Amino acid sequence: MPRRVGACLMLAAAAVLVTPAPAQAHVGGGRFATDYEARITGLVPAVAGVRAAIRAGDQQLELSVSPPHVVIVLGFAGEPFLRFSSAGVAVNRASPTATAARVVSAADAEPPLHRPAWRRVSSGHTFAWHENRLRPLTVKGGRIAGSRAVARWGVPMLVDGVPAVLRGTEWYAPGPSLRRWVILAAAIVIGAAAAAARAGAETLARIAAAVLPVVVAAWLLGWIGILLTDGHGARATALAAAYAVATAALVAAVMMATAGNGRLAAAALLGVVAATFTLPEVSAFFHGYVLSALPATAARAAAAVSLAGGVALPVVCAPAIRRLLAEDPAMQDLISGRGVRS
Repeated sequence: MPRRVGACLMLAAAAVLVTPAPAQAHVGGGRFATDYEARITGLVPAVAGVRAAIRAGDQQLELSVSPPHVVIVLGFAGEPFLRFSSAGVAVNRASPTATAARVVSAADAEPPLHRPAWRRVSSGHTFAWHENRLRPLTVKGGRIAGSRAVARWGVPMLVDGVPAVLRGTEWYAPGPSLRRWVILAAAIVIGAAAAAARAGAETLARIAAAVLPVVVAAWLLGWIGILLTDGHGARATALAAAYAVATAALVAAVMMATAGNGRLAAAALLGVVAATFTLPEVSAFFHGYVLSALPATAARAAAAVSLAGGVALPVVCAPAIRRLLAEDPAMQDLISGRGVRS
């Protein structure tokens, strides 16, 4: 039994290492939800081969320019900021906007000059940057009833020397009603507590075996949605697939390395891990827009099931954990910090 317990703890610890940190970096500023969303109306006048997209909610503007077009994005003061050409993308180091957008560091910036100080930042033809003009208005004085456009924005540019403006709107949406999500979470946890108080050991084992895959699936679904927030590109898809496979493999290894009460203890620990990893997604219940490839309701449902199910698993497995502690002195030593006796 000590070996099985040790394996359970080691493998569960390994599961903790499969963190969703890449997803946190993937979403702008570590945000998972927002009350605002920038939407593109279009380039005026429209030009074939010049495409724009909003990334990370409304934190980044991405522009793609197909050669041989030359596009110069103008900054806040009307100065040349970015240049898209057949040679790639270049930034004007003398542009104050370049520093404000963090495309150029303050140490690398040039003082304002009569002529641009271009430096290439990409050899490709697509580039994304932090664009403050996507959010021209902040709603104050309480929530607005319902989702609606609250402001318009525009980013001026020169397309092959001709003035143009990328136009769009800023939308605001209040957070959802919490009632149904609280009811769902409470029902899961209360049901688990009732089962732990009345059901026998075999029934609790079957409940845990049924709940664990659902919790892990919800946990993975939520984070895959976050990883794929800005589309289904090869890199994002590969990262999401690797995260799902690695996590599922570790969960399977933990369960295969244990048996009896030890397996239920492992299920409880994995539930805690799932709930802990889902905690950052709680913001989705307080903001109108969820930064996920999933529909907002699906993303919130995945988070609710992962959180509530992750709490329910230790509750269901509590009797087995008590039996494990009572029967295994080595486990008691581990819990108390004295280590496994040789």
